[in-house]
Amino acid sequence: MATIDISMVAIKKLNTYSVLQGLDINACQEEIVPDSLTENAFDVIVVSRFLDRTLSDAIIDALKPDGLLFYQTFTRDKDNTDST
Repeated sequence: MATIDISMVAIKKLNTYSVLQGLDINACQEEIVPDSLTENAFDVIVVSRFLDRTLSDAIIDALKPDGLLFYQTFTRDKDNTDST
């Protein structure tokens, strides 16, 4: 399994956890730009707390057919209304 993150802290934590759990994960630190993603390369892509609209097409193209994209981002203004 390949994992790419811009944060070395996240990569170190993932590497430590994967060894403890006996998981085969290849994690590396890399800045993501449109040309760094290979088309049809990933079964699952997870993006969390990150937004760069210039990467949208490259992220979608990097998914294999029937791949899954989970994208969690943030909004400019957090909604603090009471939902009760």
